[in-house]
Amino acid sequence: MRETFLISTSYRTNSLGEAVCARPGNARVAAATLYHTARARFAALAGLAALPVFYLIIFLHWHPSNFFGLTQDDSIYFSSAKALAQGRGYILPSVPGAPAATKYPILYPLILSAIWRVNSSFPANLNCAIALSAAFGIVFTILAFAGLRRFGELTEWEALVLTAFCAAHPMILYFSLSVLSDVPFAALALAALMVAERSIRPDGDSKSAACCGALTGLSILTRMFGIAIALGIIAAAVARRSWRQAFIYCASLIPFCSVVLWRWIDPVKLSSPATSAGAATMGWKYTWTYYTSYLAAWRMGVPNAHIVWAMIQNNLVSMLAGPAHYFLDPMWVGDTPLGRALLVIVSAAIISGIVRQARQHGWKVIHFALPFYAAIILFWNYPISTRFLLPFLPLFAAGLWIEGKHATGLILKTVASNKSATDKFISMALAILLAVFAGATARNYFSGMRPLISRQSADRAALLKEKRGAYDWLSQNTARDAKVIAYEDANVYLYTGRLAMRPLVFTSADFYDPQSVKTTATHMTDVSTALRADYWLFSDDDYGIDWPEAFAAAHSQMVKVERDLPLVYRSKGGRVRVYRLN
Repeated sequence: MRETFLISTSYRTNSLGEAVCARPGNARVAAATLYHTARARFAALAGLAALPVFYLIIFLHWHPSNFFGLTQDDSIYFSSAKALAQGRGYILPSVPGAPAATKYPILYPLILSAIWRVNSSFPANLNCAIALSAAFGIVFTILAFAGLRRFGELTEWEALVLTAFCAAHPMILYFSLSVLSDVPFAALALAALMVAERSIRPDGDSKSAACCGALTGLSILTRMFGIAIALGIIAAAVARRSWRQAFIYCASLIPFCSVVLWRWIDPVKLSSPATSAGAATMGWKYTWTYYTSYLAAWRMGVPNAHIVWAMIQNNLVSMLAGPAHYFLDPMWVGDTPLGRALLVIVSAAIISGIVRQARQHGWKVIHFALPFYAAIILFWNYPISTRFLLPFLPLFAAGLWIEGKHATGLILKTVASNKSATDKFISMALAILLAVFAGATARNYFSGMRPLISRQSADRAALLKEKRGAYDWLSQNTARDAKVIAYEDANVYLYTGRLAMRPLVFTSADFYDPQSVKTTATHMTDVSTALRADYWLFSDDDYGIDWPEAFAAAHSQMVKVERDLPLVYRSKGGRVRVYRLN
């Protein structure tokens, strides 16, 4: 009897693309509907299977190994991984004194250490580390699709289009190119939020709640922003009154949090390698703190209430404009009052779409996590919103898409109605604005950052040849215990085995106080003096990723330093030079 009823029933599809009973009808209609539903799902999944290939083609086009050492974070991760593989513990082996690595959580270097155990030859093993980063990018892409198709407002094809947008987005690709924790963290955070969506509810499965706690813990051990993910999941559990699941989740989170808290309860005693007189200089304090403590570096970067207030104001503007930056090129918009207003308007449209979806289909765990995440960004020293907000890129894309669909529907409805000519004129004007925005988004997506990344890859490839010549000279002509001053100091260690440090680190106080950056730059030789360093490697791209005022101030001082030092090596192009200090 039941089988007969199912055969004679027509079907419609729900938001997940699944067939559900609608009303009794013709069996052929039901069969045809099921067939088209299965066909659409198969086509969408086939498209998803093609996305990793699409992702890797673009990824490899930019020659990822050229970017290694650009941010310094990647080379520090990889050098610490080498120390872990050698059984030396979690330290900074490239820095004189080999201090404990207290700056970053341990998980990502621990994963990278497996690469060193398999292949201890650098830079031959670098490609394996980059492949690992690309693998996390593919995992993030698949998780984004799985999350978007459960939004309730999107069809499978819409979810696939938005997933493709995220997978090939320049920001996702850019942070996948280097050996950085950003994309692995985004994948772990998104996985935790998706598991939480199914498990953190009154009827949720206990094992899934425990799994969610483990995934969140792994995200915390990858980046401290994972704490915001944990707080968001706990807030969702309280809102849903999922007390049992919340208890299981928190219990499974405790072991991971204990690893982080232990460092605060029992901090590692650091022994400075500087001379007693050199350790008192400002340049040494700034640089040594930069390597050894995020919290101390934060305190040093915000020394007074004026800087704190300036930082919060800047971070707030950056955070409000951050979602829009994924869709509009910052250089095209311009850092003007009108440009900033446009970015805030687009971000408001994104948030409006997110809220609209949540009101119609329920608030999801990712919605609870976003405010906690934003609160951390608000007090972060260096608020690179487009970098920090990567886990939420699929949510932002969905929000803008939903709001765009809603606005388009209103415009079409107004134009087709019997409303006044004024209303129709306003609707047409809005339609033109939407078309302009769509064009600007396409321009940003296809020709915004991509040419810049391509040029940066080519420039670094050419410069790397000259740097490799300097590294070879240091390896062949210096003592094993020689100490080198270099902006890309961890690269010096990986290529030569020589200990190295940056010449100087600027703080966020220098960013908010234009006069301070010039004063700080005058301490360019503090680190070399404190360490009694033997050599200084200069490169034309030193401080290239710092803000323009810091770059100008640093190079002005470095030109003066070079005048008084004996040159021992110059690359063929002259862009890389090594000087003797002692």
